[in-house]
Amino acid sequence: MTVGVLLTGDTGTGKTTAALNLAVKYVQAKKEQPKIDAPIITFVDANMGGELILGRICKDHPNLKPWVRRVVPTDCDHLTSILGKPSEENTDSVYLSPVVVIDGISDYVDFAAEHADGAAREGTGLGSKDDVRLDAMFRLQRLTNTAMRRGNTELFIGTQQNVWGAKGQYLRGMAHMKFYFDMIARTNLYKPKGGRKHTITLDKIRGADNPVSLPNGVDDLVRIIRDLPTLEKE
Repeated sequence: MTVGVLLTGDTGTGKTTAALNLAVKYVQAKKEQPKIDAPIITFVDANMGGELILGRICKDHPNLKPWVRRVVPTDCDHLTSILGKPSEENTDSVYLSPVVVIDGISDYVDFAAEHADGAAREGTGLGSKDDVRLDAMFRLQRLTNTAMRRGNTELFIGTQQNVWGAKGQYLRGMAHMKFYFDMIARTNLYKPKGGRKHTITLDKIRGADNPVSLPNGVDDLVRIIRDLPTLEKE
């Protein structure tokens, strides 16, 4: 049984920090810690920007380090294997981890397009970087949905750039990613005099469109997740 949470927001609004804190606090709130050989939390750092944030969180929670594994996908094939079943060759699989964080879904799609050369596009029938983005996006959607609903996963967290109301086929397609998740939350950053304030708004639960501000941020998300009826896996 699993719950999928998608965090959206503009750059610098705290998506990665919120995602990792959500993963940590969810595990800490459990009465019994999972007894498994794999890491309890697998952090797929698709935008390759989460190392410092993870380091800060581990510093705040000294007992956390053995729980967490950070994996950086190098290309679409590597990400496919990360989201697939484990094997002797595929030791990076998220399959056995109860909590999975994929940070930078939309960044990864751009990454796939930037690294696609002309020959590869011709070989797959794709004619432009936009086509490559769309192909990578739909492939990632299928992979995400499969990984979310199988294996040992209890909580599956994804982050992506804020695409609400965006125009264009690619951005509309990225917005469709929300249909694969049970909860959609949006991070915001305000800069009142003398400081910075991160907030979280819960936009959807299981398809119900009912935006609500979460005054306690990640702590409120953990409470809602624990109260949410879980879905049976395939």
